[in-house]
Amino acid sequence: MKIHLYFFWMLAALSISAQVDYEKLIQSAEALRDENPEKSNQYVDQILDADSAQINLQTRIKALQLKGLSEMYSYQFDNSNQLFSRAYALSDYLGNQKDSEILKGSLLLDIGRNFNWQSNYDTALAVMIQSKNVFEGANDLNGIGQALNAIAIIYIQYSNDLEKALTSFTEALNIHTLENDTASAARVMQNVGQIHNMQGNNDSALYYLRISNRLVEELNDKRSLAIGSNILGAVFFDMNQLDSSEIYYKKAIELDIINQDSVGLLYDYSQLASTLVASKKMAEAEKYSLLAFSNTKDIYIKSESAEILARIYESLGNTKKSLDYFKSFKSYSDSIRNEDQQNTVSELQTKYETAEKEKKIEFANVELDKRERFQTFLLIVICIIVLFSSVAIFLLIQRFKLKRALLSQEIDTLRVQINGIFGGGFKNLEIGLEEINKGLHNPLTEREYEVLSHAISDKNNTEIAQKVFISVNTVKTHLKNIYTKLGVSNRKEALEVLLKHN
Repeated sequence: MKIHLYFFWMLAALSISAQVDYEKLIQSAEALRDENPEKSNQYVDQILDADSAQINLQTRIKALQLKGLSEMYSYQFDNSNQLFSRAYALSDYLGNQKDSEILKGSLLLDIGRNFNWQSNYDTALAVMIQSKNVFEGANDLNGIGQALNAIAIIYIQYSNDLEKALTSFTEALNIHTLENDTASAARVMQNVGQIHNMQGNNDSALYYLRISNRLVEELNDKRSLAIGSNILGAVFFDMNQLDSSEIYYKKAIELDIINQDSVGLLYDYSQLASTLVASKKMAEAEKYSLLAFSNTKDIYIKSESAEILARIYESLGNTKKSLDYFKSFKSYSDSIRNEDQQNTVSELQTKYETAEKEKKIEFANVELDKRERFQTFLLIVICIIVLFSSVAIFLLIQRFKLKRALLSQEIDTLRVQINGIFGGGFKNLEIGLEEINKGLHNPLTEREYEVLSHAISDKNNTEIAQKVFISVNTVKTHLKNIYTKLGVSNRKEALEVLLKHN
C-alpha cells in the first residue's frame, strides 16, 4: 500500500514539475521574442507540440499568440490569422479574472495589428478600440497605453489624421510615464518623433527620437532601436544630412539582421538606397536596391526600388536595364494605383451598402410603426365593440329579467284572483279535457292536458318534467303546442282561457 501511495505522489510531482517547466518555457519564449526570434520559436513549437492536457490554458494561448506574431512578421498572414483565431477562441474559457481579461485584451491588440499589416484598416481600428475597452474594464493602464499607441498608428496609415494620432500618442505617453513603464514610453516617443517628422518639425522629431533611442539601448531592446534608427535616417534625409542618414540606416540594417526582422530589413535597404543615390554612391545604391527588389513581396517597396534602379542604371549609361526597371516601376505603380482605386471603390461600395441598409432599416421601422399604430387602433375599436356588446347584452338580460318578473307578477296576481274565486286554489279549478277541447279547433292530447294542469300551478318546467317523467325539452315542446292550440303565448294567457271555460 505504501509503495502505491509513493508511486502516486511521484506521478503527481512529475506532473506539477512538467507544468512548471512549460510555464517557464513560455516565459523564456516571451523574453527572447525580440532578442532571439529563432530560439523563441523553438520554445513555442515545443509547447504547441506537447500534449495539451499537460499545459494550462493560459500557457497554450500565449504560445499560439507568440506563434501568430512570428508568422505575421514573416508575412504569413493566413497562418497568423488561424493562430490568433484559435488563441482568441480559447480565451473565452478563461473566465473574467483580471489576468484573463488582460490576456484577452493583448490578443485583440495583436489581432488588430495583424489586420493593419494586411491594410485592412477599418477592421484593425475596430478591433483595437475593442482591445482598449477590454483593458479599461480590467483597469490595466499599461494595456490602455499600448492600445492608444496602436490606434494612433492606424490614424496615420488609414486617414493621415496626424493631429488625432498625436493626441492618442500623447495620452499613451502620459500613461506609460505615470506607470514608470520606460520601455513602452520609449516606443511611444518614437512614434511621436515620427509624427513631428511627417509634419516637418524635424527639431522636435530629433528631440523625441534621441531620447527614445537612448532609453531602448539601455533596455537592450534591439527591435525598438532598429525602428528608431530607421526613423532617424529618414529625419536626417529630410534635413539633407545624407552622411548621418546613411549611418542610421546602416545601423538599422545591422540591428534588423540580428533581430531576423526580414520586413524591417527590406524597408532599411530601400530607404538606404535612396540616401545613397542622393549622395551619388550609385554602385552601393544598386546593391541595396537589388536586395530590396529581389527579396520583397511588398509592391510599394518593389515600385520604389524599381524606380531607384532605373535611375541608377540611367546614370551609369545602361539604358537597357534602366528601361527594364522603369517598365517594372510603371507596372507596380499601376498595380498600386489600381489597388488604391479598388480600395476607394470598395470603400464607396461599403458606404453605399451601409446607406442602403440604413434606408431599409428606416423604412422597416416606419412600416413597423404604422403597423403598431394600426394594431393599437384595432385594439381600441375591438375594446369599444366588446364594451358596447357587453352593455347591450347586459341590457337585454336585464330586459328579459324584467319581462319575466312582470309576467311572474301578473301570474301571481291572477293566481290570487283564482284563489279568491275558488277559495281553495288551483285544486278547485277543475276543467275536463273534453270541456276544454269543445272550444278548440285543434284539441289537446291527454299528455298535453296533463302538462297544462301542472303548468297553471306554480311549478317550473324542471318540476313539471320530474312530475310527468319526461325531459325538460319535451315539456317545452308540449307547452309550445298547448299555447298554439289555445291561441295564447304564455302561462298567464293560458290561465285566463281556463278561467273563461271555468
